[in-house]
Amino acid sequence: MATVPPLPYIPLEVGENIIDQLDEHVDSLRSCALTCRGWSRHARRHLMASIRIQSREDLYSICDYITSNPRISSFIRSVSITPAPTANKPRFFLDVLPVHLLMRLPNLQRYCIADYRDAILFHSIALVNLKAYVLVQELKLERVQFHTGAELARFLIALPQLRRLECHEVRSSAAMTAGPALFRDKCPKLSEVAIWHRTDVHTVGLIVQMSFSALNVLQFDGNNLSDLQGHAGAIDLCELKHLQSLDIMTDHCEWVDVAIRRILSNDTLRLPATTRLQLWCDLYDYM
Repeated sequence: MATVPPLPYIPLEVGENIIDQLDEHVDSLRSCALTCRGWSRHARRHLMASIRIQSREDLYSICDYITSNPRISSFIRSVSITPAPTANKPRFFLDVLPVHLLMRLPNLQRYCIADYRDAILFHSIALVNLKAYVLVQELKLERVQFHTGAELARFLIALPQLRRLECHEVRSSAAMTAGPALFRDKCPKLSEVAIWHRTDVHTVGLIVQMSFSALNVLQFDGNNLSDLQGHAGAIDLCELKHLQSLDIMTDHCEWVDVAIRRILSNDTLRLPATTRLQLWCDLYDYM
């Protein structure tokens, strides 16, 4: 009678390296967590590294889970607040209770707010608690609208360790009563900024002013160049003495020639002499 050959043995270190390559494949990570006891812990670390909250039930469930499994809190590196379309009172997700969750995550590095359909207006207590307890270094804002530009500024100031900011379709529903220069250098550690996809020019100017002395890397959507012309004083890149890299992306190839002419003629986009410039158009980049 033929015997069944033994299953191949995979050393634990090799298994953990395999799991590390599946960082963004949730279904595969779940399968790995159920494979054997040796793989379970490492796979669970990856599954808990990034969490997304879409409803009150999600929020309560995560808080209860961390309360009953306090060691899990150290695994969480990223939190995304994305209210579902059916969620009631979406402002609830940005006020006091989410802060109490965030402050229990000692290794939290990244915070994301996306698809928030109402104009964002933070409760003052939430901002105080954010500044005191939440030390995130990366922030992503996607398809959100702030009540005013000043409200966005207050939020960024409440994150004193912020080093990288990424914006997609970020707008303000009302104009600022004060100029963006009022908030100059209020984010002294913000060194990398990426601004894409129809983020309004007022927001671009405000963010550049807030990261004025620390900004090393700036990436933005070149399709808005015509808007930048009218606000050159608010975002004069020549004054950014520490700017080392400027990346401009566009989906209009004809825009690249226009941009190069304007840059070389010192019009609209004046750059420090030490800045590396890249222009990206579809699959082509121009150095």
